[in-house]
Amino acid sequence: MLSKREEIASFLRESGYEIKYLADAYPKISWHVGHAIATPKVSKYSTIRSYLMK
Repeated sequence: MLSKREEIASFLRESGYEIKYLADAYPKISWHVGHAIATPKVSKYSTIRSYLMK
């Protein structure tokens, strides 16, 4: 069984996103809050303008 984080990451990757995980929000306590930034992948052959015009 996947964790909630793994489920979300899998969904985003399958949808064409790259994920960057950020540092833990509360590293010194037992409360775990994770943050990530998901950005769409852009083909190396396309330009930003053509990507934005879709």
